[in-house]
Amino acid sequence: KNHVSSEDLLNFTEQNGITGSFNATTGVLTLTGTSSVANYQTALRSITYSNSSDDPDTNTREFSFQVSDAYVSSSIETRTLDITAVNDAPTLTNTPQPAINYTEGDGQSVIDTTLVTSDVDNSIIQSATIQITSGYAGAEDVLHFTDQNGISGSLAGDTLTLSGPASLANYQTALRSIAYENTSDDPTGGTRTITFTINDGGLDSGPGSRDSTVTPVNDEQSLDINAGLSLNEGATAGISNTELSTSDVDNTAAQLTYTVTSAPNNGQLELTTGPGVPIASFTQDDIDSGRLVYVHDDSETTTDSFDFSVDDGAGAT
Repeated sequence: KNHVSSEDLLNFTEQNGITGSFNATTGVLTLTGTSSVANYQTALRSITYSNSSDDPDTNTREFSFQVSDAYVSSSIETRTLDITAVNDAPTLTNTPQPAINYTEGDGQSVIDTTLVTSDVDNSIIQSATIQITSGYAGAEDVLHFTDQNGISGSLAGDTLTLSGPASLANYQTALRSIAYENTSDDPTGGTRTITFTINDGGLDSGPGSRDSTVTPVNDEQSLDINAGLSLNEGATAGISNTELSTSDVDNTAAQLTYTVTSAPNNGQLELTTGPGVPIASFTQDDIDSGRLVYVHDDSETTTDSFDFSVDDGAGAT
């Protein structure tokens, strides 16, 4: 009773001159061969049931047993068997690929368009987790997702969580749309490993992952202030960052070096740490720390100037 031909099996090992033949369509196992009553009793007791499905029909099976001698058949004896289905974990696979080559300023980059979702006993996925499991550099690393098909996303630190029941196909599309972005003008270089899992409401899939290698780019510095100053004849005046200032998003003030390409004609630049010694270079840190001064030579002049270039020590001038 309740035989399901695609999944129900009756198993028998031939013994003591008794052979077995199972008809999967009808669900009938026939034993044949002349043997003793004791041998047939042993044979009948050895028969086993198995189910080949990962998503079995759970209706109770009823088994009927009948034996025959050369003249007449016995009465029919029955036994029932309850089937309990077990939730199988969903699977998430992807095609191995080289790491994404992500250069500073690239914007959003889709992570993996080869992800495939499947589940042998569920057509609906409840949630998914996408996490930067290695190399996470804080707020500069961002995972992007646009809500779709009843699936919403929430980002907290290194983890993006997708939630909302939706079909396997819709979750596959959602996962394939997720993008990585580094929002920093001075990013932490190196490899991020981004790992994906899905959940059917009871079990997580195994992980699928892809790497993204971030390469910083040297940003050009910006001359923000070049205002000049006024002082008396023969005086000394400090040049502060309200008169001269350069900024750089990925270099420190101490790394920003000014090189004097044309010195003042009516005085000289000095550092307070070396009074009386003219200098041909100084840093933004010297300016910020109040160490840079201009010393007038006491001549009867009303203007002076110097030319300079600024280098960040990483190739930008």
